[in-house]
Amino acid sequence: MSAVPSNTTLFPAARTSTATRLRFLGVVRSEWRKFLSLRSLLSTALGTAVLGIAMATLYTQLLGYAEIPTETHLPMSLSIALGFQGILLLALGAVIVSSEFTKGAAVTTFTAVPRRGWVFGAKLIVVVVLALFAYLISLATTLIGITAANGGAALETAHWPDIARLTLVPLFYALFGFSFAWMLRSSAGAITAGLGTIFGLQILVAMMTSAAEVFDTILTYLPMSLLASLTSDAGGGTEVSVTTAALGLTAWIIVPLAIGAVTLRRRDIA
Repeated sequence: MSAVPSNTTLFPAARTSTATRLRFLGVVRSEWRKFLSLRSLLSTALGTAVLGIAMATLYTQLLGYAEIPTETHLPMSLSIALGFQGILLLALGAVIVSSEFTKGAAVTTFTAVPRRGWVFGAKLIVVVVLALFAYLISLATTLIGITAANGGAALETAHWPDIARLTLVPLFYALFGFSFAWMLRSSAGAITAGLGTIFGLQILVAMMTSAAEVFDTILTYLPMSLLASLTSDAGGGTEVSVTTAALGLTAWIIVPLAIGAVTLRRRDIA
């Protein structure tokens, strides 16, 4: 009589897949615990939320005194709040990564989790969730403020697909700092490089537009120009459409992320 194969023999791939998922979820939980245990990260996240609430509230109240179309009230108010939040989100994304290296915890982390991609992915999830949470806070505050200011007329005329695309704004800022932190492993370096790329590069290229027409094209596809196009009303008055701006901004998110992941994979931790 032949022996009956064990479950391990029958379903090795399923068992391995389940174990892998469970281990990765454990890494994600560990990253959340780190986030909640560091006062600097919590204070930055709280400051981001408070700033979004304050700016959304202030701007929705000022809209009552401005002669602008009602349908632009929601995207304008939300984009203003997200723009101010962006600076803190960039810093938050950078510190979530760089704190591993500045506090000397990176060796311990990657010894416990040899798969560097898991740590990268777990931290990425934390940053994305925080960025989306910042968006939801600003959106909720803006909706409440606009409803109180004009009785909700602006909500009836709002173009909701454009409002949904604005999720790219906090994601861009947070993941830009996140990516540079993997490359530089320094909070100050990542924040400086991120802000320099966003604002400094914009100013530098704008100064060079008179030298050659090609700089006008380059300027159009820099982050600040794309953000301006994305947060405008359906791209009106800007060089590119909202869809093109969204695709360009997505590229500015993906490319630095890829470089950060490659840097983590190839560079020594210590």
